[in-house]
Amino acid sequence: MQPIAGDHRFPNAMIHFARAIGAARSGKVEAARRDVEEIEKIHQSLVTDKKQEAADGVDWLGKEAGAWLALAEGKGDDGVKTLRAVADEEDAEGDASDIPAREMLADMLLQMNRPEDALLEYEASLKSNPGRFNGLAGAAQAAEKLDKHEEAEGFYGKLLKSCAGSNSERPELRQARLMLASK
Repeated sequence: MQPIAGDHRFPNAMIHFARAIGAARSGKVEAARRDVEEIEKIHQSLVTDKKQEAADGVDWLGKEAGAWLALAEGKGDDGVKTLRAVADEEDAEGDASDIPAREMLADMLLQMNRPEDALLEYEASLKSNPGRFNGLAGAAQAAEKLDKHEEAEGFYGKLLKSCAGSNSERPELRQARLMLASK
């Protein structure tokens, strides 16, 4: 996806955000870095134009994308620290973005093979954002890695219930069906 021509700074920041995270999670560090830099340029232009609310939103996007870039650069602890700060701020304001920062933090911790920490963050995120597909699936995966089978089954059960009637073959749903069928 390419940025939109013209003065569409916030939508373009969202495009760079998605691209940066995708690149970082795919190990494409330079591509992620370029998109994080573009987010920062957009942020600075909004600050210069005294569009503070939009600038604040873009700043959050930059911090979240920057956290994933840090992980891709081998600085996972820095990424965790950044995402934890964003998640704490988001919790304090009670205003989650499309993807809650606490859920992103849990995803990062799970990717770093820290399932115990990840499970705690997924559970916290699910309290304020109940029923989110990624949150339920991630919590189930973290519980499974910890051999907490009853917890994993509970999360997988909620996941399947939230997707009732779906014919999707997403891996998360296949794993949920497999685990619950073996009970």
